[in-house]
Amino acid sequence: MLGVLSLPISLIIRKIYELRRSLYRKGKLRSYKLDKPVISIGNLSLGGSGKTPFIIALVQYIESHNKKALILTRGYKSYYEQKCHLSKNGDDSDLMLLGDEALLMRSSFKSPILIGKNRHQNYRSMKNKCEFDFIILDDGFQHLKIKRDLDIVLLDATLKKENFKVFPSGYLREDKSALNDADFIILSKTNLAKTRDLDFYSQFNTDLKLSLKSSGYFDINDKKAEIKEKTRVLVISSIAKPEAFISGLQDDCLEIKEHLKLEDHEEISLEILNQVLRRCEQQDLTIICTEKDIVKLRKFTNHANIFYKKVYFDYNEFDNLFKEILNV
Repeated sequence: MLGVLSLPISLIIRKIYELRRSLYRKGKLRSYKLDKPVISIGNLSLGGSGKTPFIIALVQYIESHNKKALILTRGYKSYYEQKCHLSKNGDDSDLMLLGDEALLMRSSFKSPILIGKNRHQNYRSMKNKCEFDFIILDDGFQHLKIKRDLDIVLLDATLKKENFKVFPSGYLREDKSALNDADFIILSKTNLAKTRDLDFYSQFNTDLKLSLKSSGYFDINDKKAEIKEKTRVLVISSIAKPEAFISGLQDDCLEIKEHLKLEDHEEISLEILNQVLRRCEQQDLTIICTEKDIVKLRKFTNHANIFYKKVYFDYNEFDNLFKEILNV
């Protein structure tokens, strides 16, 4: 019944986004041209497409060619979301206030990160305070206020075909027709997807298919760790779609006894974390979390019983694509 009732709402949301794109396309709503090449990285879904590891791989590739990027990110649910903050490599004074995505990016590359909801205004006020060659517009597919030179859209191969509908009937922000505005469509996490879902996504003219790889488990201090099969674990996650993460732990033959599933980007409180640590000690459980969560847990503790699984996109897999779009 709920699915039937949500259909009219989904139709309204779909029409609003279609109208919005049309108004920007016709110049009825203003879009600003920036003074450096802008590469937008975005998705259709409400999260879980692998956008952050893709941006990390892209920026690492740019830096491997002796260039820098400036990442424009909203900083969703962070202290700086409604402000303007430039985070530079080596400046540790801001780390406790960065959101999970910005904090993970800050630990992964040297390029500066500009955080704040009003990305165009923030750019105008801060662009002369750092050096960069490219602008990366994080989660930019729906952020039409800034013109982009390249629109890269990630499709999450683990999103089930029955959920490939506009919210609230499904998990999409807008209709698939929006993909007509994309320059490159990349099907991500193909190694984690079911065959029937891969068959569904074959209808799209994707430019690349990417596997989300893992380099194993690490402790809270980033030291490589061995998590043995049949280890009894408590999972902490605050990502949009933790199903693929859970499936990967199960593929590693871990015994999941409990899953503390937080909302996307939600911060865990020190009180709850201490309760979890005590429970794990009493029940002989090991804590496993995502990379986005480990950067937040470090704010409170360096407990030896907390580990995370590191995932990445290998930019060597899309070297030819990067050469084409970046001309490096």
